[in-house]
Amino acid sequence: MLSSILSCILFLCVIDSALGHVSMQKPYPLRSPHNPNEKSGPKDYDMSSPLAPNGSNYPCKGYNKDISGVASVETYTAGQTYSITLQGSATHMGGSCQISLSYDNGATFKVIHSMIGGCPLKTSYDFTIPKDAPNGKKTILAWTWFNKVGNREMYMNCAVVDIVGGSDGKTLNTPEIFRANTFAGTCITPEGKDLVFENPGDSVEYGGDYATNKPSGPTPITGCSNAPPPPPSQDQPTNTNITTTQQGQPITTENTFPTTMPAPVPTTTPTTQPAPTTIESQPTTQSTCDDLTTTITQIVTQTITQTQTEVVTITKDSSETKLSRTVRPTTTQDIVTPTSEPCNKEEAIQCYENGKKWKFCDGTEWVDMGLCSKGQTCKDGKLVNPVNED
Repeated sequence: MLSSILSCILFLCVIDSALGHVSMQKPYPLRSPHNPNEKSGPKDYDMSSPLAPNGSNYPCKGYNKDISGVASVETYTAGQTYSITLQGSATHMGGSCQISLSYDNGATFKVIHSMIGGCPLKTSYDFTIPKDAPNGKKTILAWTWFNKVGNREMYMNCAVVDIVGGSDGKTLNTPEIFRANTFAGTCITPEGKDLVFENPGDSVEYGGDYATNKPSGPTPITGCSNAPPPPPSQDQPTNTNITTTQQGQPITTENTFPTTMPAPVPTTTPTTQPAPTTIESQPTTQSTCDDLTTTITQIVTQTITQTQTEVVTITKDSSETKLSRTVRPTTTQDIVTPTSEPCNKEEAIQCYENGKKWKFCDGTEWVDMGLCSKGQTCKDGKLVNPVNED
């Protein structure tokens, strides 16, 4: 269907903001739609998705490959304390996280702070730039997370920052970042306990399972020392999910979502209006739906022709997620009317300037997304996308 790719992108945009996993909000990660200083260029509306299990987009989902035209979002002074802020509701009962720096464009990452247990149950974590940290323009700061329950995954967001007031060295004398769940089936973290890093560094905070009693030693994990190198990073981020059969054999399903929307493919314009029909996809068990509530319905309205509108509905029950599409004739109710409401629910979309511009709510404030895409309009808290057909 012409609008299937567009529907996917809009679905990810809304779900990531509303009920997605956790992602770093500030400092603004690479390709963050929240960054007000990066209004052009590709955006990642699925910022909270995990890295691919085969490591194809490690590190930083591959966004670190070309940062020559990316401006630093923060300037940090060596020896000073700062904080990262996180957003998202699907915390998977916590886990363990690390904050690290890379001075070689992501070839290596050095840990500056470890959060063992209970991460990311808070929305903010403090960290200190080491006093002997090398000065560096366009240094990459990374936040990584290993979830406690759910599919065995590694989450990673990266931001470009400047380090000043430090040393003239080339690298930090701290441990390497911990990496797992990205080696195509080897080096898998155990489920049900907060991960204890083997080399967390000198700056460590404890929570979750270890809020009152520190761990006696690192979490035993097999296969990490012999983990194979990852395949070359891809231009398009991959969202891959691993499920397990009753026999314990992994099954991998992969969906690739483009960061930019391709041009529509011309098709033949129908001569008559079809009766309303519903097309239902196969059930899925995507990890991005692990912590969704019993039923979620989000409608994204798209105009397929001047006489048709497509409504996309996502429904989640206790065992599966279904995507259904209903095509109905356009009615006078599709006329764009600006909306105005307080930012009190993350999934809200607000239209303004007669539907030419839109905002979305991140739970605390409206994030201005500016002009709609070419041919796109906003109405009644939804995005409507006419598709030109030859």
